[in-house]
Amino acid sequence: MIKSITFTDFCSGIGGGRIGLENLGMTCLGFSEIDKDAELTYREFFGKDEVNYGDLMQINSNDLPKKETHD
Repeated sequence: MIKSITFTDFCSGIGGGRIGLENLGMTCLGFSEIDKDAELTYREFFGKDEVNYGDLMQINSNDLPKKETHD
């Protein structure tokens, strides 16, 4: 069985990079964006329940998905 690569969309903007990675078969586990307008657009594209980890410089690595589920 081939495992899908998982990622967090850091400095996500509105999610353009995510679209490319998902088109390659990868799975997004959350995103990091501090611009509120970009976050609103991102949520319109990918869903209201997406996890935003906020400011990349303030993220606690323990808050990210566990290593077993996150590449």
